[in-house]
Amino acid sequence: KVSDAETGEEKWIDTSSLYMRNTYEKWWANHIEVIKNIFKRCGVDSTELRTDLDYVNPLIKLFEKR
Repeated sequence: KVSDAETGEEKWIDTSSLYMRNTYEKWWANHIEVIKNIFKRCGVDSTELRTDLDYVNPLIKLFEKR
């Protein structure tokens, strides 16, 4: 069950569905590309931080670029 923080709407997502997982994966990859392109057009530096990896190295690389 997931909840939309802005609207409070709740719904169930069937994560056992391969179709649903693939659809979400494609949506997320497209979303990230859109965000990266917006940042690039605006001259904004960015980096990707993940919850399953250490955040220090990506931040160091970001600051070294600047």
